[in-house]
Amino acid sequence: MALISKSLLVSLLFSLLVCAFSYRGKLQRSLDDARQCRMSKISTSQASRIIRSEGGITELWDEYEDQFQCAGVAAMRNTIQPNSLSLPNFSPAPRVVYIEQGSGILGLSAPGCSESFRSGERRSFQRGGQTRERRLRDQHQQVQRIRSGDIIGIPPGVTHWCYNDDNSQELIAFSVIDLTNKINQLDPKLRIDTRFLAESFGIPDELAQRIQREDERGLIVRVEKQGMRVLIPEEEEREEEEREREGASVNGLEELYCNVKIRQNIDTLRDIDIYSRQGGRLKTINRKNLPILEILDMSAQKVGLYSNAIFAPHWSTNAHTIAYITRGEGQIQIIGTNGQKVMDDRVRQGDVIVVPQFFSSMCKAGSQGIEWIAIKTSDLPIHTPLVGYTSAIKGMPIEVLTNAYRISNQQAQDIKYNREEQLMIFPSSSSRSDSS
Repeated sequence: MALISKSLLVSLLFSLLVCAFSYRGKLQRSLDDARQCRMSKISTSQASRIIRSEGGITELWDEYEDQFQCAGVAAMRNTIQPNSLSLPNFSPAPRVVYIEQGSGILGLSAPGCSESFRSGERRSFQRGGQTRERRLRDQHQQVQRIRSGDIIGIPPGVTHWCYNDDNSQELIAFSVIDLTNKINQLDPKLRIDTRFLAESFGIPDELAQRIQREDERGLIVRVEKQGMRVLIPEEEEREEEEREREGASVNGLEELYCNVKIRQNIDTLRDIDIYSRQGGRLKTINRKNLPILEILDMSAQKVGLYSNAIFAPHWSTNAHTIAYITRGEGQIQIIGTNGQKVMDDRVRQGDVIVVPQFFSSMCKAGSQGIEWIAIKTSDLPIHTPLVGYTSAIKGMPIEVLTNAYRISNQQAQDIKYNREEQLMIFPSSSSRSDSS
């Protein structure tokens, strides 16, 4: 028998202990999450805190509500007035943003990434009674146009700002931050000593104090004078750059943050997942069509139901769902893992509902239809519909259904095949001839 050295044995034992403690930690977290999700009631939620700034409004949902604690997320909505700027900020956790309304400019700055945009111009100024010229230059990282319907993935630690340069309407952005994501190990509130900050930047102490000071303007400020001028590439140039980035083989930080596409429009009909002429439509943005979501381990889904249409009963096996109603109204039912009904309420525009993992849910649209955006805590969520072409029921033998529910063969046939040509979205009862 081969002998194992003492040092190797110690190393193996240490590795086993590390694995055991790691597994125990993950198991404990899973159990804690499960206990947090043992809810007897889920209800619609509205923003509980409003922060008013000179250039807009920031609305926050209460992250300590049971449903948000279950999912481990926080939700917020920014309304940015025309010619106003949402101040640069970052989060230690990944964030997915949905642009509900308007258009503007989004800028991101990731540590270690090179500046890809450069500009310069000459400006005149007075000194000592003489007119002189100075060349002003600027270098910055990703700056791009955003518009209604965009899904944007923002990695943790990446500083971002948003400017509404559309004078005709407000820019509204709804965000979900995954606080319990494995990437988030800290939640710091960074405050550096003013003297060291001034020395680091090579600027006067007064300017460093101004940078740190939280003034009365709030989180969203009005831009002075004639608005901001920022160098932005044309859309054709951006698409070409994105194609080059997707084809490039890079490593480390460049591969993760610097050269990755961060947005995809979910409102376009191109590459739609499900379409029913009389029922509605569904489109998903996940890691397959927006690769940055694999880093964030998040995704998004947009559902639009026509009048009285039904979104089939289903559950998610690997994700919590945070649904934000963007238009219309309807009736939502949610069933817990114990088979008890935890929600049967009317929902309307502006409501947020959390559907925990393995909780089954369905929705019936009102007379004017309903739309919602669903942010999910998985980059590739798996859905299990109860009825329809890919349903769990359709995969069961007739004999199992007849014996399980004490029904006839014909009744089992009806349950199994009445919706077999349809997928997730069903038209109202008066339009059953339609198929997805």
